[in-house]
Amino acid sequence: MSKQGKYKQLFSNSILYSIGNFGSSAVSFLLLPLYTNALTTGQYGYIDIIQTLIDLLLPILSLNFADSILRYTLDGKHSNKSIMTSVAIVPFMTLPLFYLCLLLISRMTNLHISPELLTFIFFLRINNDYFKQFSRGINKNIIFALNDIIYTLVFALFNLLFLLYLKIGISGYFFSMVIALIVSNMFLIIFSRIYAYFDFQSFSKDYFKESLYYSFPLIPNTIMWWVMNAIDRYFILFFLGVESNGLYGIAYKLPSIVSIVATIFSKAWQISAIKEYNKADTEQFYNRVYSVLNSILVIFVSLMFCILPLFLNLFIGSSFRDVVHIIPFLFISVIFSSLSGFVGTNYLASMKTTGAVKTSIVGGVANIIGNLLLMPLIGLSGAALSTALSFFIVLIYRIYDTRKLIQIHITKVEIVKYFLLTMQATLLTLNTNYYIFQIIIFLFIFLIEIKHYKKLIRGFS
Repeated sequence: MSKQGKYKQLFSNSILYSIGNFGSSAVSFLLLPLYTNALTTGQYGYIDIIQTLIDLLLPILSLNFADSILRYTLDGKHSNKSIMTSVAIVPFMTLPLFYLCLLLISRMTNLHISPELLTFIFFLRINNDYFKQFSRGINKNIIFALNDIIYTLVFALFNLLFLLYLKIGISGYFFSMVIALIVSNMFLIIFSRIYAYFDFQSFSKDYFKESLYYSFPLIPNTIMWWVMNAIDRYFILFFLGVESNGLYGIAYKLPSIVSIVATIFSKAWQISAIKEYNKADTEQFYNRVYSVLNSILVIFVSLMFCILPLFLNLFIGSSFRDVVHIIPFLFISVIFSSLSGFVGTNYLASMKTTGAVKTSIVGGVANIIGNLLLMPLIGLSGAALSTALSFFIVLIYRIYDTRKLIQIHITKVEIVKYFLLTMQATLLTLNTNYYIFQIIIFLFIFLIEIKHYKKLIRGFS
């Protein structure tokens, strides 16, 4: 592919995925006032704990095959029928294990939702992940993008019905999820014609073994990624209680806006990284894309710091407004998480997935230690700061560890930007009235980036 062609493909895929992500995320964003007014902090804290539990068990019990589906459909080594048919047995193999885990948890805790309902959600989620990645792999990107919008709209409509009108709280939230997942799965099966790729005679032991070899090292990586993202909730439950966990769950919703930008980019980037790996100008290509992603994230977060207090006062229920002191370092943690994920694509493209594991283990251990040290001292802010530090450690480690594959260059200008962003976060954590300082720092960052973009544009030509 030509130099302009690879950038054009990355850009076009990014635009396509942005349609689905921004559409679905806009609806999710508009649901925040519903959650903060229709649910108590305790109820939302409980929902958040259940979701993080599913997010932990999903990659483990799905054998992380979703990543291998994309990787192998793109390289064409195995037929698409072999891939889809071979992974179809995984949910049925692991579903009983998930149900047993829930039964154990329900005996140890006061589980408000039936294990059967959560097991059904788990089954739908595994298949949904498989179908989405397969759709991307067979170039059904429009279907993939539309699916995100459809899922979120259905989920939002039934949230309004169950939470606002029927007022059935936690159960209503999970009922909405079941209906949305069923609709999403049916949409993908029909419009990506996934049904045409099921053929039991096409089951491939070779693909299954290769996929397991590729995906298995990513399971501990995913667990450690979960530790960095979600272990905070369990420390909060232990040190501060379920109400504080509800606050933290809502606090995490706002930085997820940054994740939208990064997710759009990473979905498009995964395809480009795999296709362009080991080409003549791979390193230059990777560094330019990294630089663009870095710039977008920094500008976006800096701007969010300027408008955050106003947004919270206008849209968030009064019992949740204390999150303003928690959010800033969660925003920064999402930047480092996104950049770490970008650099981690090197492991997937080179098929050296064990490298992802060791770097994530270091980050997971760092987050656990950080929570133990900081949370008793500064409460929820300690959890946010610990998460940001752990992702920063992973980013630096991955840049160092992948230097033999692709050398990612960090400039002095980037160090200055992170310093200014940290100043903004610290000011916002201490006092929300420093509006003028927030705006001045944002303008300074923006001017730095404008100069940087001029150099990048000249490089793309």
